[in-house]
Amino acid sequence: MHCQTCSLVTSSGHLVGGGRGPEIDRGDCVIRMNDAPVAGAFGPDVGRRTSLRVIAHSSLQRVLRGRRELLDASQDTVFVFWGPSGYMRRDGRGPVYNHLRLLGQLLPALRVYVVSLHKMLQFDELFKRETGKDR
Repeated sequence: MHCQTCSLVTSSGHLVGGGRGPEIDRGDCVIRMNDAPVAGAFGPDVGRRTSLRVIAHSSLQRVLRGRRELLDASQDTVFVFWGPSGYMRRDGRGPVYNHLRLLGQLLPALRVYVVSLHKMLQFDELFKRETGKDR
């Protein structure tokens, strides 16, 4: 994915009522965090396009419950899931990873990726350096 301009939209409610949707959608890529909605009345405020959606392990159940809105309607979106190594284990004992494997079988055209353990450790270290807090 290569973008000259991008819009990064977090999952807070700060954009509601601001009418920034068209501006957000003008980015070559629109990156959204977690499972914040774009459908219905939210579109004029948060935009309607999503190129990449980064989702925390803790939002997986909400994503699965809202599957029609987030996954079925987002065939052009790339999804990246991240979380603690215990949840993302690939040996059959990682609950989030297991759900994502099943999801891939149900929706084979869906592009879903998981952040590797190595990258998660790098992100954790970066977060600690930038904030002074241990996640």
